[in-house]
Amino acid sequence: MKAFGVIPLMRRYPELTPIVVDTLFLETGLAEVLALWSRLGDEPNDWMIEVQLQVSALIYMRVADHHQKEEYRLFLERRIAGFRARGRSSGLGVAYYNYGNFLSRTNPRAALHHYRQAARNEPSNFDRDYYHKEVGGLHFVLGNFNAAAASYKRSLDLNRDTRVLPLYADALMFAGRYRQALMTFREYMRCQHPRPARWDLKAGSLSVIVESLGIGRQRRHPRRADELADVGQDASTEESLARLQSALGADALSGPAWFNSGLTLSRMGDPERAFCCFVTSGLCQTGDLEAWANAFLLSISVHSLSLCRAQAVLETAYFFNGEKFVQTVYDDVKKRGPEFPKQEVMAALDSLVSIIAPKLAKVDSIELKAMADEGQPLHGWRLTAE
Repeated sequence: MKAFGVIPLMRRYPELTPIVVDTLFLETGLAEVLALWSRLGDEPNDWMIEVQLQVSALIYMRVADHHQKEEYRLFLERRIAGFRARGRSSGLGVAYYNYGNFLSRTNPRAALHHYRQAARNEPSNFDRDYYHKEVGGLHFVLGNFNAAAASYKRSLDLNRDTRVLPLYADALMFAGRYRQALMTFREYMRCQHPRPARWDLKAGSLSVIVESLGIGRQRRHPRRADELADVGQDASTEESLARLQSALGADALSGPAWFNSGLTLSRMGDPERAFCCFVTSGLCQTGDLEAWANAFLLSISVHSLSLCRAQAVLETAYFFNGEKFVQTVYDDVKKRGPEFPKQEVMAALDSLVSIIAPKLAKVDSIELKAMADEGQPLHGWRLTAE
């Protein structure tokens, strides 16, 4: 195949690999690129070529059909089997790593297993900050928050990359280590400008938990908190607030407790505190479209809340939910009475979406390119959108 002729070129001039690989994907297609890839693994610079092939393949998989994804998956499995048969532990480590990276979006538990196998066969992974960063992301997705925090901390110990700081803070937050999480978010905010709005919102919610509720650290009991948060329709305002306070005492990240607190405070005529409750509910349950819609509509219709808060909420809600969030807001606005400024809110929403949606669409490709330029495999998505 004609692609094989470029292997000596890439081995001799590895700095040309990104250009060559991108051209191969565009001009020859997946099958020939995988055939070329299968010829690598025996020369000192082959690992550098494999890194670029991996990053390019991950980009290609974003638009690949089911047949092409399956073709790539089977190739990665054959790659592992081939290195095992040849007794090549170093090449096997790279093969396990690549397969783990491929699985990270669809099967994080299996991905974590392959990352561990990668380090077992190539111990130098333990000294690579990006390895611990990606393992931390997998632990986070699986709900192993203390393990995620430990992995992110190890990554930061190896390389003080500011992009890892909010991920570390996020893991600390969901591990119930709120004060430490808040301090880490504040460190990140001091050194990173501009930054994604969701990290500012999380720091704000944590400041309420730590400084207003007085909860610096907590062993979380989500089930107990959700039971207490179910206040019922017949409870008085005082009873509801007391019960919701107890719910947050059981788990300060109880989405239902924050959501119902928002509803209660709205009925009491306290939109600013209600706004904070709905935002925190959305951050605890990122797919809670109603919480995000309530937070956005409060931010845009209450004069004491600034437009920058509306933009921060919209950016964060759109990051997690895309057009589903926008449709939820539209549906909510349509149900409002004639006194509600429907046209103005719709216009503001459309204007903000036109600014934010393209910005978020670029994040994925920027992160991929950055990792390729640094000669590092891709950090998976929760893994992260940074």
